[in-house]
Amino acid sequence: MHPDLQVLIALQRDDVEVDRIVNAIRDLSAREVELDRERVASTESIQRLRREVESTATRNRELQNKIDEHKRVQERSLAHVDHVRKARDANAAKTEMDIVQRVLAADEKEQLALNGRVAELQQNIDMCELELAEIDERQAGPRATIAAEKKTRADELAIARSKREESAVKVTRSMLSKYERLRSRGPLAALVPIRDGSCGRCHTAIPMQRRSAILAGNSIESCEGCGVLLHAPE
Repeated sequence: MHPDLQVLIALQRDDVEVDRIVNAIRDLSAREVELDRERVASTESIQRLRREVESTATRNRELQNKIDEHKRVQERSLAHVDHVRKARDANAAKTEMDIVQRVLAADEKEQLALNGRVAELQQNIDMCELELAEIDERQAGPRATIAAEKKTRADELAIARSKREESAVKVTRSMLSKYERLRSRGPLAALVPIRDGSCGRCHTAIPMQRRSAILAGNSIESCEGCGVLLHAPE
């Protein structure tokens, strides 16, 4: 048997195990993403409502400043009316007061609507937060299970990778380079047995002389069709 064959087969088995664990961790992460997706609608609604509360509160503060200013103007106009003696001046002051009063009434009406809107928004936030709390309570068990499984798989992966490195150092540098290059193409096996005189992957026929050397264990050859490393069936 070719001296690299046994260690290459062991290395490939280690890589298969590493890939299996990595895929298991990826599946667990995908399950977490699904759980996160369930929370998205509630969290986005809460964020949107809070932004609207903030913008409404800002508008309310601006409106309050206007109302305060209108009241000051109203007070000045009232004081002016009390001191004017000419009818024309008094009428002008009263007209100004009427205008300010109408604007003040409109602003106070808008402020009342804004206060109602804030109360409505806060009620919607409370409902969304309750919904989110229910989701979190329902997901607590599955998330704990996923976290425990990921911890177990991470430990397994560390062991599997350590074992894989131990196998890799036993392969000659040139053969390991070929193997790693084939592995980099994707998850399919880099080392494939001959089946019925052909490549076990792409079924390209192998010339008799090369096939004999491979079956005798004297050589590890590359497939002329797909490039994988060929070996005799175990």
